[in-house]
Amino acid sequence: MSQKLTQKQELFCLAYVETGNASEAYRRAYNAENMVEATVWRRACELMDNSKVKARIAELRAAVSKRAEVDASYVLHRLKSIDEMDIGDILNDDWTLKPLSEWPKTWRTYLSSFDVQEVRAGQSDPENAIAFLKKIKWPDKLKNIELLGKHVAVNAFKEAVDHTSSDRSMTPQRIEIVALEDRKD
Repeated sequence: MSQKLTQKQELFCLAYVETGNASEAYRRAYNAENMVEATVWRRACELMDNSKVKARIAELRAAVSKRAEVDASYVLHRLKSIDEMDIGDILNDDWTLKPLSEWPKTWRTYLSSFDVQEVRAGQSDPENAIAFLKKIKWPDKLKNIELLGKHVAVNAFKEAVDHTSSDRSMTPQRIEIVALEDRKD
């Protein structure tokens, strides 16, 4: 611990890293179960603004990431693996599935679901199986692309809103709307 915190501040930091919720962390650390929610929220916000508390939370998060061996690079690599999944990796040219032993590890790791159903000509005669219906659900590629795009180094989907008006204030300006048929060019 780089800077000295009170025992309750330390408990708050530990609870915050565990839950990700400042109000819940405050309740746990300060035994504030019966406190008014607005007060809990205000005091939790005050703690989150404390530079010593911020530094300690950063230390704890770094330690958790190191123990789990998960960092931004790891997450980006995993997202990239999902993005590169190709149906051709698991299907033969005749649309039959390749044996599981021939599937790339990415497919075996990220497959969301796999369902096999027999289609029979007769009700209960196993000899009359005429087909197997195989359903494969892979990860949501669009969501994956969105997550890749939000990576700090890419910022492809970063939303930016400019609230400045023409006079450089944040005062709303009157906007005149002209219908197309009223426009004179």
